Amino acid sequence: MALFDITLIDAADVQQYFSCSPLGTITLLGRIRSAELQGKEPLEVRFDYVASWACRFFGLADCAVPQIEIGRVTPDVDGAFEIELPNFKADPVSSDSAGGAELQVVLREIKTWNLAAFLEPETEALRASGRTLKIVPSYPQNLLFLARKTH
Repeated sequence: MALFDITLIDAADVQQYFSCSPLGTITLLGRIRSAELQGKEPLEVRFDYVASWACRFFGLADCAVPQIEIGRVTPDVDGAFEIELPNFKADPVSSDSAGGAELQVVLREIKTWNLAAFLEPETEALRASGRTLKIVPSYPQNLLFLARKTH
């Protein structure tokens, strides 16, 4: 994201260029307790970027917070999974802006996309206020996620 502050005078032909520099990636090696997966439909773990900073950035007093899917992965029978995530901590707009951002992690059925559970990191220091995953420059290996039922 970038903010351009341009004064427009008399329908002037204004051009502004934006150079897009992709963020690097970080690897998250996670695990869900296998008991959460027993006897259920095939499940996947979905990661959504929750841009809480966007309302203020666009000057909106109240708005629907954008959520953008950034990846999904199928855990193995032991609940382990690996996923490459954008290094959002390297982006000053999303990591340093008022409101911040976090990652919502959910467990859902592959066939129906029904939500099976919200996943939150067991490590409290990695938990954001909404029990989501904090955005950090790296995650510990074998990060354990706890399932929080949807009802």
